[in-house]
Amino acid sequence: MREGVAKGRCDWNTNWGLFESEHPSFMVFRSAALMLVYEASQEPPRDAIQTGLEIVALGQDIGRMGTMTGQGVGGAVSHSGFQSLAHSLGRAGLKRSDYERVLDALASYRSPTLQDVVAAQRLWAVASVLEASGRRLDEEVPVHPARYAPESTLRGSPRPALDVFLAMELEAHERFLQKAIRVMEVPPARRAAAQAALDLEIEASPSVLSKGAKAWGGLALRDWSPLEGLLRAIQVLTAAHLVRLEQGSFPTGILELGMYFADAGTIQVFSVN
Repeated sequence: MREGVAKGRCDWNTNWGLFESEHPSFMVFRSAALMLVYEASQEPPRDAIQTGLEIVALGQDIGRMGTMTGQGVGGAVSHSGFQSLAHSLGRAGLKRSDYERVLDALASYRSPTLQDVVAAQRLWAVASVLEASGRRLDEEVPVHPARYAPESTLRGSPRPALDVFLAMELEAHERFLQKAIRVMEVPPARRAAAQAALDLEIEASPSVLSKGAKAWGGLALRDWSPLEGLLRAIQVLTAAHLVRLEQGSFPTGILELGMYFADAGTIQVFSVN
């Protein structure tokens, strides 16, 4: 496990198309992350810091898989890494260089965004429709377009008829995707009701792709701010430890940490105003 995580960036070579795409197993990666969290708790402080950073990096790599599910699973794994770091940062024996290494590593971390999820969903839809129309993404994989056509009129139909059907599928998918994005703009207190209404509309649609949209809707509308907030909290905690090493005590105010961040937004998250 550790050798695989420590290798660096992964190339997942996601298989797109056929109305399906490879999905990382939430249970497998979640279990792996928790095993590494436990391992970090048993390691010397400096090694524990490295393990925590590797868990966060593993989450980023899973997100690079490109699928919407990959974004969600990757975020969950990185969340475990942040929690591990929060514990390890408070252990005795760490030096200034250790804290600086954490700040440098986390400065390159980028949380998944709604735009990432939407882009992945669009890619899945277009790739699936193209392959179902007989335009193979991989020439070595046989395609049976009729398998995806409606039971009634399009089985055995020539490609133009199938293309019209698939174009309508893409149009419906994009329409519901835009509605899902608008649901994200609804205040959190009313978002669940808006999502439920959208789910009913999707359920009533004859579109095959849109039926699948009901499954990804909850993830696409997920609020990623807790993950981003945890990242900022770990950065601020790390900087506070640097101040403690220099002054002998933790800072009394958040503004004392500004010198450690090129991005002012890091400390603004924790400002009263």
